[in-house]
Amino acid sequence: MTYIREGVSHVSPYLIVSNPHQLVEFLITVFDAELIFQQDDATGQPLHVEVQIKDSTIMIGRNEEDKMGINPSMLHIYVQDAEQVMQTALDNGATLVSEIREDTAAGDRRGMVQGPQGNYWAIATRF
Repeated sequence: MTYIREGVSHVSPYLIVSNPHQLVEFLITVFDAELIFQQDDATGQPLHVEVQIKDSTIMIGRNEEDKMGINPSMLHIYVQDAEQVMQTALDNGATLVSEIREDTAAGDRRGMVQGPQGNYWAIATRF
């Protein structure tokens, strides 16, 4: 018996948001995420959700009664076409933080948006 659940890594980002459903829909539409687990409360609202984006799992929880507060995070994600994904994010409620530009030190083309739930998404493609 192993001490870690199959399909997750040793460290997984866990985003606390006010509306998990909205974030999940954003991730599915923009990053082609796959919903892999959802636990709802008695009213059918999501309490804990997990999505898979390529080889990464993101866990999402709902801020219940403002117990934990909302703490925006930044996640860096590599995609095949940064410009296309950035535009899809903007078309789905994200706000532009920085245009895509070349980062020659890192070897990436990268820009940033703030998603509808307040988290920041650095969207990058290697060049």
